[in-house]
Amino acid sequence: MDSVSPRPREGAGTPSASRDTSDGVISIRVSVLARWLVVTVLSLSAASYVMHLATRAADVGTIAALDVGDEVSLATWFQTLLFLAVAATLGIGRHRARARHEATRGWDFLAVVMVGLSIDEAVSVHERVGSALRDVLDTGGYLYYVWVVPALILAALVALVELGWLRALPVSTRRLVLLSGVIFVLGAAGLEIIAGVGDEANGTQTLTSVTLSAIEELAEMTGLSLMVVALLRHLAGHSITVAVRPA
Repeated sequence: MDSVSPRPREGAGTPSASRDTSDGVISIRVSVLARWLVVTVLSLSAASYVMHLATRAADVGTIAALDVGDEVSLATWFQTLLFLAVAATLGIGRHRARARHEATRGWDFLAVVMVGLSIDEAVSVHERVGSALRDVLDTGGYLYYVWVVPALILAALVALVELGWLRALPVSTRRLVLLSGVIFVLGAAGLEIIAGVGDEANGTQTLTSVTLSAIEELAEMTGLSLMVVALLRHLAGHSITVAVRPA
């Protein structure tokens, strides 16, 4: 895969996703991709919540693959892919910025951050670090999930580093990127802070905990999906062209 380029807006009778006349070239409407992301995010969230309600009613164990809060689940796999998709899109933006002799540091740095977060999502680094910190610092209450403290500090530092990059984006893209970041951080850290109080007192299998976990993961997936779509619309317009060529 070596190019993503703008495509003209298609007419009413044109298929949303079609193969170009050249071999190995596929054009996909960004709006279609956005709809599929919405369907996937809502389906994963709904399946997890329904599964919890059903297994609770039947008094049986949960199904890990469907549990959005489980480390080994379809939702975790999907979020890992979303982080990588954001990183790949940022890489494309970096390529275009370089071709235009524009600054590339903002694209580079955020792409590296996203790759790092994909690794964290896949192997649960922050949960392991948080558990160790909680044992050492003996935290509880709103800091039961104490990993949110360094996470919020790192998020603030990333935002500061990326200020110049954000200012260079078109206003509409900048707003969507900022909105995606706010949604993600509020879900990942904000709801984790709230859930910590109840999880410490009653465990993670209460209906309240399950509900907060579902909303948290929904917010994270929504934020990442929104960033993918915002960046693609900025870079490629209404459609993207994926070209696969021989080496």
